[in-house]
Amino acid sequence: LLGVKDAVCAGGLPIRQRLTEDDRGRTTSISTPKDPGLRVTRAHLLLTLAEAAREAGVEIATGSEAVGAEAHGALLLADGTRIKADLLLAADGVNSRIAASLGIGARQRPLGDGAMRC
Repeated sequence: LLGVKDAVCAGGLPIRQRLTEDDRGRTTSISTPKDPGLRVTRAHLLLTLAEAAREAGVEIATGSEAVGAEAHGALLLADGTRIKADLLLAADGVNSRIAASLGIGARQRPLGDGAMRC
């Protein structure tokens, strides 16, 4: 997308084993994937994406709370500011206020796999 795959992967660690635990912390299974994949910290991913975005001329504004979006290309901030944009990427999590404001992303279903946030 932004040509950052190599930079993101360079900061990752291979996942050689998958450990599953129950709600009491007891190991329920251990598996070794055929294709190990990578563990990348959120901080590394965000820093790499931000650097690539800035190099591409993107302005990154911090310290503002996004509360919604408009389908024709506007981001709505908590202080009432409306920012027009050609493209908006909502990265505000699984219970995204931005997606909800557009009427998308409301359905969630268990996938049987998991992820770890760092």
